[in-house]
Amino acid sequence: NSPISISTTATSYTVSGLIQNATYYVALRSVDSGPNILRSAFSAPEVSTCVMASPPGLSASFVGTGLSTGTISWTWTVVGEATGYRLKTSTGGVVVDLPSGSTDTWTQAGLTPNASSYVDRIVAYNVIGEGGEKTDTSAPAYSLANVPSGLQVTGAGYSSIAIQWGSAGN
Repeated sequence: NSPISISTTATSYTVSGLIQNATYYVALRSVDSGPNILRSAFSAPEVSTCVMASPPGLSASFVGTGLSTGTISWTWTVVGEATGYRLKTSTGGVVVDLPSGSTDTWTQAGLTPNASSYVDRIVAYNVIGEGGEKTDTSAPAYSLANVPSGLQVTGAGYSSIAIQWGSAGN
């Protein structure tokens, strides 16, 4: 953390904008008209005890997009006051807990080709609790299908063409 510089003749000051549960050390530096600089020793560690008043709000968006035959990328809008996110199933089961309030994407891996994801909602949380649940409005999201194999032209006519391919297996 960088130092805070104030100029005052007062004997007290309130520092705002601190991070919740972070440790801070305080030292004072005084400059006289000399210009002599006098510095105090550091204080004992102080832990910020800012308290959030409520759970975080609802994410403005939540969308799943198939990236490959085995993955879906989930993206959402970051919510102020969130310290983490939980991606859940429609029955409320937690699929993944992401303990970072600044995270806005997660890739779900290990799916089978053309598989529907069981994730369908996200909830932001903080030390107070969970906020509202945002569902994927384009649900369900699917991983990509396998590409069909063995494409062949089996006949061609004046105004038509016959093609054949193998099953993609999904």
